[in-house]
Amino acid sequence: MKRTIFIAAALAAGLLALSAQGVADSPLLGSPAGTRAVVSHANVKVNKSDKTLRTQWAGTRVAFLGDSMTDKRTLGAETTLWWEYLQQLLGLKATYVYGISGHQWHQILGQARKLHDEHPDDVDAILIFAGTNDYNAGVPVGSFFEEEEVEVEVKGPQIARRRHRRPVMGDATFCGRINEALCYLKTQYPDIQIIVMTPIHRGYAKFNDKNVQPDDFYCNGQGLFLEDYVSVLKQGCAYWSVPVVDLYSESGIVPNLESNNLYIAKPATDRLHPSTEGQWRIARLLQYQLPPGPLDLNNTLMKRQLTVLLSAWLLAAGPFYAQNTAPGRAYLDYTIVPAHGDGVCALGETATVKVVATAGGRGLDGVVVRFEAGPDALSADTAGEAVFHQGEALVEFGTMREPGFRFCRLSFEVEGQTCRDNVKLAFAPDRIAPTIAEPADFDKFWAKTLARAAKVPMTVEYTPIAEATDDEVETSMVKIQCYEKGTYLYGYLSRPRDGGKHPVLMIPPGAGVKRINPLPEYAREGFITLVIEVHGFPVNVSDSLMKERQQALGDYWFTGTENRDSYYYRRIYCSLVRCFDFLCSLPDFDGRNVGVTGGSQGGALSIVAAGLDGRITFLSAFYPALSDVSGFLYGRAGGWPRFYSRESVPAEQSAMEMKTLSYYDVVNFARRIKAPGFYSYGHNDGTCPPTSVCAALNQVTAPKTVVVTPASAHWRYTETQRRSIEWMQVQCR
Repeated sequence: MKRTIFIAAALAAGLLALSAQGVADSPLLGSPAGTRAVVSHANVKVNKSDKTLRTQWAGTRVAFLGDSMTDKRTLGAETTLWWEYLQQLLGLKATYVYGISGHQWHQILGQARKLHDEHPDDVDAILIFAGTNDYNAGVPVGSFFEEEEVEVEVKGPQIARRRHRRPVMGDATFCGRINEALCYLKTQYPDIQIIVMTPIHRGYAKFNDKNVQPDDFYCNGQGLFLEDYVSVLKQGCAYWSVPVVDLYSESGIVPNLESNNLYIAKPATDRLHPSTEGQWRIARLLQYQLPPGPLDLNNTLMKRQLTVLLSAWLLAAGPFYAQNTAPGRAYLDYTIVPAHGDGVCALGETATVKVVATAGGRGLDGVVVRFEAGPDALSADTAGEAVFHQGEALVEFGTMREPGFRFCRLSFEVEGQTCRDNVKLAFAPDRIAPTIAEPADFDKFWAKTLARAAKVPMTVEYTPIAEATDDEVETSMVKIQCYEKGTYLYGYLSRPRDGGKHPVLMIPPGAGVKRINPLPEYAREGFITLVIEVHGFPVNVSDSLMKERQQALGDYWFTGTENRDSYYYRRIYCSLVRCFDFLCSLPDFDGRNVGVTGGSQGGALSIVAAGLDGRITFLSAFYPALSDVSGFLYGRAGGWPRFYSRESVPAEQSAMEMKTLSYYDVVNFARRIKAPGFYSYGHNDGTCPPTSVCAALNQVTAPKTVVVTPASAHWRYTETQRRSIEWMQVQCR
């Protein structure tokens, strides 16, 4: 039997604790509550003639994930919901319901994990119905991918720099939530089709004085409408190769029309949830629009005709084809295993990895693996070939006599499919020493700079952010004058609303000129959290102004390198300390625990802050940028932004710039850290080369926990992120 996951991502009653707000009259209804009395709806009776049991859905076990549209408690046990009708119409064998009222897409991941814990093998289909709560809560949309420019093999042995993208994961944005949930399901149920249903239209609802929700003629706190989220959801499904049933466009339910009261549960107070007639209408639509399995044909009549033709052909062809199902895994599958499990070699030892590959379950034999290798972030200095024997190929790609990392780019082809991958092995990484100089007056320079900034009167303006505020967390946009008069830093402050005292935590951003998002999730973990931008313009700036700022600032990390007093990062580094002045002044600060965490540029700024500010009691830094930036001048990898990795620069100019950069290099701040730290990086990082990261981390003499995930690149595993948070919580006990 083919197994199918069905993700019904749509309507949540949104039992979110929003502040009561007035809702203007609807353009289609006489008033927000409508003018008709509440309609009493009887359950629709399913007749035998309505059913289509002779399909592959008959006898299947289906799980339902979602929000209030799936939660049986929403309208009461006496109301038949759409999935109950669908069970009768298609003859489903069993249903497992995990939908919870008010849940958003990041909570779909939790439902999926619970499903896998309870039904890892005995589910044939999964339906997920969620998304409208993300719109109502004003969750930032974000982007599905983040990009970096990396080297890649093109046209045989040629190497070119190309933009490379990877999925954004996490709770902070709608895109990140979709990616994380679909990635998890695709990983845990690789042989199952995933189907997503979009939200249906929203009408006005007033559940109580603190939970009033306008209809979808109003934009949310992000200035976006429901159809914007529908469009993003469909785009995300396309990226993950997931078919969509577009209920927003095709359900036929328009709750803002009085003529649609028949399909509305409670026209006076709840125009979000369909009545039994509305539930029946959705179920009937799904009855004929659900894909028949992995096959996704667009035309219903074509499906029926193809079913008849296939049935006749399969009867003649025999039982083998009648039993054929979609493949459960990729035909060509491989993994790269370092000779040492931790990916670390001794100096002088030959770098060796084993490539294990199968085609159709058989180990490859005679297939050639071509590779080239060299020192981390530099040009290849060797090339060669290896041959698969009984599914394994041993690739040996040189050695190192000095501490560092060595990369290997390899590829092989099987039946027209080409596999390409990169791997790096470490050589005595704990002995990598920095190349950057330390100025004799380093401490004096920063003491003077910070003293000057401390004289600037700190003014703070708060703007409440309703969409990131609920019963547990209060979020505001803050505008802080902290470096010079008339110069401001902006951020999002999220605070637990339990009336207690809490640790403070600052989160500086990664590199680039881009929007930041509030992170109330950290406040739910018990931290007063300040997420900052570092370029001095409002976090809610318009798209057009954002583009102007991006064009104006460009590669800001190269700005002002001719002089230590004019370098762009001087203001940023000072602002970090002033932000802690602000956080430590809050009345709900516990007076003891002060932390900072971030990745890439944010990881660099976390180390810089801890090196400058003795109040910091813990930090968590991932793959820090701006580390040992002089590396390329000494014939080895330097840190982001990879100064001198390509161009030839006159010695006089590089010497002048390095004199400036030595006051800003992470290495020289790492030496001054007194607080315990959690640090993490991956061997395969092409943005912040691990050689440069180790050069900085090896200078930390304070207590440190270093978590290395060799397979990761310029990203972190969810498990590592969770471990970081738990580590920080322990530091605050």
